[in-house]
This record gives sequence, C-alpha cells and structure tokens, in this order.
Amino acid sequence: TRSMGKVAKRKAAAAKRRKKRLEIPGVISPYLYFGMYRSFFAWYTEDVDLYSVNYLHFGEPKVWYCVPPEHRRKFESAMQSSVPELFLHCDQFLRHKELLASPMVLRQESVPLVRMVQRENEWVINYPGAYHAGFNCGFNCAESTNFATKKWVEIGRRAKACPCSKDSVRFDMGLFDT
Repeated sequence: TRSMGKVAKRKAAAAKRRKKRLEIPGVISPYLYFGMYRSFFAWYTEDVDLYSVNYLHFGEPKVWYCVPPEHRRKFESAMQSSVPELFLHCDQFLRHKELLASPMVLRQESVPLVRMVQRENEWVINYPGAYHAGFNCGFNCAESTNFATKKWVEIGRRAKACPCSKDSVRFDMGLFDT
C-alpha cells in the first residue's frame, strides 16, 4: 500500500543517511500476510521490541490479544512457570514465536489482557514490549511492518535478542547516536 510504502521509504532513507544499509524483511520492509479460518499467530513481542503496525486490507476479521507493555514481566513469568523446560536453554524463548496460551489461563494468572477485533481497513498498532497473539476468523489479507520513534531508542538498547537463533534480529544501536 502507499502508506506502508512511504514508511519503508522513510526507513531506507534514514539508513542511507547514516551510511549503513539495513536489509531486514518485515522490520525494514512490510510483510504481506494471508490468513485462513482458525489460523493463528503465537504469543510474541516484536524484534528488538519495536513498534508494529498491521493493516487489514480485506477479508474476515482478525482477533488480537495483547498484554500491555507494563505487564510484560508478569506475562513472561506466567509463561515460564507453565513450561519451564522450554526456557532452560534460551531465556528469550518467547521470541521463538512458538507458544500458545489461552487468554482464560492468562487471566487466571492475573495477566492483564486487551482483546480487539480488527476489521477491513483498520489498523492495529502494538507498542514496544507488548506481547500479542491472535487468530483469523476466515480468509483475509493483512500487511505489517515495524517502526521506531525517538522514545523507542532507549527501549531498543535494552531489548534482548534470542541467542540460539541466527535469524534473531539484531542491529547496531549506534545508528541512533547523534
């Protein structure tokens, strides 16, 4: 879309100004997603705890569950206590995007959740460090990308990458030094 294309162009221009070229699909450039009935996405937070924006072009709704960033530690603790063996070799296992947990179970663990339904031509913005998961109510097409603001820079400096995956997104935060 034009608006997503503009975001990608601005990101590319900023990287060129810093004399570094970043090529990270889905982070620097948008991703296009096709959803089907009952297809889902597991709990995760964005790479380097970036913001994300998701636009639903057409089709059936997408249901999102989100843990506000100020409650991320409570969420991480609940997930780790439910399957501790998965975190033995990787303290960033949630970045693997492989865990599902029922919103009812998370509420029983006192993890605050926000539920939203995204329809055609609507945007969803996830804030840095906000874990989210969801599912599609039928065939749809959505597009997403990540973005940063000045406020994010300090969050990005503190974000951890998954140490066991060569695909884990990392970049030189020195790009943001003035």
